[in-house]
Amino acid sequence: MSGTTIEKAEKATVVYGVVGKHPVRAENTERLLTSKSFDATTLEAALESIAKEIVPESEDQYKSQARPEGKEAYRKNLVQNFFYKFFLYMKNASGDIPANLVSGAGDIVRDVSTSHVSYPIHEDRPATTKLTAPYQASGEAKFTDDIPATGRTLYAAFVLSDRVVCNIKSVDTSKALAAPGVVDWVSADDIPGSADCGAAPGEEVLFAKDKVTYHGQPIGVVVAASQREANEASKLVTVEYAGEEFTKPILSIEDAIAADSFSGDPHVIKCGDVEAAWAECDEIITDTAYAGGQKHFYMERQSAYCIPKEGDGIDVFIGNQAPDYTRTKIASILGVSGNDVCVKTRRAGGAFGGKLSRHVYCAGACAVASKKLNRPIKLAMSIWDDCRVVGGRTEFKVDFKVGFKKDGTIVAVKYDGYGNSGMSTDFWGALVIEFNEELDGVYHVPNVLSTVKQCRTHIPSRTAVRSFGHIQAITITETVIECVAAKLGISPQDVREKNMYTTRNRINPCGQHLGNDFNIRAMYNKLKVDAEFDKRSGEIDTYNTQNKWKKRGISLMGIKYGCCQSYSIGTQALININGGDGTVVVYSGGVEIGQGLNTKVAQTVALTLGCDISMIRVGDSNTDVIPNTMFVGGSTASEANAEAARLACVKLNKTMHYVRTLLTKEGKPTTWKALCAKAKGLNMLLSATANFVPTGKRTSEKALPWSPFHADYFASGVACSEVEVDVLTGETTVRRVDILYDSAKSLNAIIDVGQAEGGFVTGIGYFLREEILTGSDGKLHSDSTWEYKPPCVADSPIDFRISLLPDSSFARGVLGSKAVGEPPVVLSYSVASAVKTAINASRKERAKPQKWALPAPFTVDIIQTAADISPEEMTLC
Repeated sequence: MSGTTIEKAEKATVVYGVVGKHPVRAENTERLLTSKSFDATTLEAALESIAKEIVPESEDQYKSQARPEGKEAYRKNLVQNFFYKFFLYMKNASGDIPANLVSGAGDIVRDVSTSHVSYPIHEDRPATTKLTAPYQASGEAKFTDDIPATGRTLYAAFVLSDRVVCNIKSVDTSKALAAPGVVDWVSADDIPGSADCGAAPGEEVLFAKDKVTYHGQPIGVVVAASQREANEASKLVTVEYAGEEFTKPILSIEDAIAADSFSGDPHVIKCGDVEAAWAECDEIITDTAYAGGQKHFYMERQSAYCIPKEGDGIDVFIGNQAPDYTRTKIASILGVSGNDVCVKTRRAGGAFGGKLSRHVYCAGACAVASKKLNRPIKLAMSIWDDCRVVGGRTEFKVDFKVGFKKDGTIVAVKYDGYGNSGMSTDFWGALVIEFNEELDGVYHVPNVLSTVKQCRTHIPSRTAVRSFGHIQAITITETVIECVAAKLGISPQDVREKNMYTTRNRINPCGQHLGNDFNIRAMYNKLKVDAEFDKRSGEIDTYNTQNKWKKRGISLMGIKYGCCQSYSIGTQALININGGDGTVVVYSGGVEIGQGLNTKVAQTVALTLGCDISMIRVGDSNTDVIPNTMFVGGSTASEANAEAARLACVKLNKTMHYVRTLLTKEGKPTTWKALCAKAKGLNMLLSATANFVPTGKRTSEKALPWSPFHADYFASGVACSEVEVDVLTGETTVRRVDILYDSAKSLNAIIDVGQAEGGFVTGIGYFLREEILTGSDGKLHSDSTWEYKPPCVADSPIDFRISLLPDSSFARGVLGSKAVGEPPVVLSYSVASAVKTAINASRKERAKPQKWALPAPFTVDIIQTAADISPEEMTLC
């Protein structure tokens, strides 16, 4: 229609969808528009008319305990804003519109995504795709629920509570037991051992019996001949409750504060003298920052397959991150010895922390049913049950007071923080340490007092999620930086650069030196040049001046990430060499959850033994083979298991050195296969095991003792993100992202780049899309993709550029490497900061005060309402 002159509307039909159960016509507005010119007078009258005529119906699923008003204001705004965009479109078609309004006439245009990758080449460690990538890409990779069922296998489905904080009066299973294919009902009465299934002893039970604490708590499972029959029958179980009217549920941090519902002692970090430092400050501000929750949303739902063996034995097949922990818990639940339970895992289809402890509900229920019926049982949780039971990322609220100089130098910060741990402790003890120790970010502040309390609430237990505690901490820290900048009327970049750690003050508030390899300022300066930050900032300022309704923002920030080797302490590896053909089978204490652990282990073994990687197979995780394993989490499992495997290979190399000497004396070839055949012929042991204990000295004579602090070392990275925001609708597109990450001498650069890309997009989901909607009754409304929105293809940056820092090494790392899996998630805050920069560019243009302390995630409604556009501002000039 561009170039076509449209003076007036001869006839108008105005229809809105998604404002109620059916599309709604605005008939009064239609009459108003008929035979009217597309001018300012018509626009003003039409906006007023349509606001009265189209009133969106209330949608209860958006009314959460955090936002009881729901999204009503946003949906009402959209009614007028969409009409205004249509009006601008019509005016633009006639060429009769000011240039700065043209962008409001259309949607954000997105090009096809491109990527640019740069990494140093190390000849001794080729950058290759994961060994199992072809199987995963073709759909041939096998997961727990793909294991072929035996002829006697039955299937189970959960029955969950639909109330919160009340007693169970009765459970009626009669209709379910009469349903087709149903075999039995399994509940708390059938648990032969301990019902305790939580990470913190005595806090959680496998099945609720007398009372329920939260909406979605497991009460039992229905067992049937097929999964479909089990799922259908589980809906027929009716539970009668009592006493719910006497207890008001505690669901949010605010509820917990009001009810004084705290657990344990607060975690405190202190350095300097905060109270005395206030007198040195030119400015002092107070505010509140929020960090939201997030679901794991792995591709493979929680699933288990339990097969009884002779006596009390049972094999438990399950995708999990902690095989030995699982074995211990199942043995306790079944009341059997630890050596009766064998946990086996080929791979997990994603985990992100959700299969560290929360999988025990699935595995435990499946095992109890198998034990009771003496039959193999499969239990594959639905997306709805998984979301309701497993919990997710811990939400935080932090009241802060910050004092600073006129030039932006921060003198003192006081934090009073609250974390919603849900109904149990789970991993809170580790989480609060990681959260509190990360609150300094990459900034040196001489006076800090941070106190964080654990809130106990009536929601599913919060647990580990990728970038455990760090992403919430950086959200708080960077909000403080932005608020300081807003108070001084300067850019957040100025405040970041003013306070960033240098080589002379890189000691955190805990008194820990960040390491001589930690040089965040140099990395920041490098990316600032490489990403052309200054040039693009100027171009964005020009764009924002020329466009009223679409704004762009750019942000450059760095992160440090404390990597804790203790999560993988004692992890083991077993190397078996087949003398006949020289092939190698490796068993490690880790689990392949998509992070490339098995590939890195295989590469390390090939490098250390001197054989081709094609000769190596990494076996399934198996607690009968590798006992006493620790968690696969904290980004350190790949390196820890690779190091355990390397140490085992060092033992085998002593054997191979002896054999090589013999073959050389005999004048025979010393190929790998020849070495293995000779060793076998001499009846030499071609098997070795070793474990990795980071708190002690390693085999190398030059190795130093590891750090006594929680973090053994610090990873670092920098990101620059540019976004475009439609302030009329709240829609956002990530235009470009540049990442510079220090993986030191990477074990596998391709895998590390993939981890950085995936982690960053996970963070985009956290900051822009994934909203937890828990109703005032404790029910989770965002229990599927209908309301819960994980990042998709269109959420990835249009232009994605990732570089691994060249010429970097880390003497204390496994083969000189650093962890990669989780730190890049935190870098995604650069997107959040860029979005807030764009919002505030719009607010500044319309003479409104800056607004930086926004609740994450910055969904479309949060962005649009933060922009705060009134109908009076929607004009044609």
